[in-house]
Amino acid sequence: MSELDERRRFFRISDTVGLAYRVLQRGEAAEKESSESHVSSASLLTLENDISKALESMRAANAGLAHMLELFNRKINLALTLENRSDGVWSEPRRAKRVNLSACGIAFPVEDHLDVGVTLQLHMILYPSNISMSLRALVIACDKPRADDEDKDGFVLRADFTDIEEQNQEILIQHVLKCQTRQLRERREEKEKKG
Repeated sequence: MSELDERRRFFRISDTVGLAYRVLQRGEAAEKESSESHVSSASLLTLENDISKALESMRAANAGLAHMLELFNRKINLALTLENRSDGVWSEPRRAKRVNLSACGIAFPVEDHLDVGVTLQLHMILYPSNISMSLRALVIACDKPRADDEDKDGFVLRADFTDIEEQNQEILIQHVLKCQTRQLRERREEKEKKG
């Protein structure tokens, strides 16, 4: 299956995520996570996904308690992010950013041009689940925005995720499907209000 076919297998959505990135140096890009880091990262993602599901089911019964637990979870995620981001030069603190996202890649506005072939380390939080992910991505394009793009300044960076773990890809697939369902429901409700 070609890379283009692989990209077409996955739906793309416009979304807002917490995002920061940094350019990896050549030697750094070739390094793999240690097995201990891989296990703890996978465990954290599994736990985060379980917390998300529990909060969603709790929200109907006790919205206030679910909201408070969600805030505690965000606080813990923020503390872990700050602890793990002591190395390298990051684009900015992780903040909400409008992106185009799929399970195999991402596009987002950047201020400075980056060359095709550059490897990035991305730190991303998916909303509203607050699942935190650390992914590597290869820049495939960095162009001036089109006339219909929301952000007319800077560049639009497009990157493919590289060496993405199956678990991370599954989380992204679930997130994209949930967002699509929510967006379709909102459009339908908007049509019903107008009609």
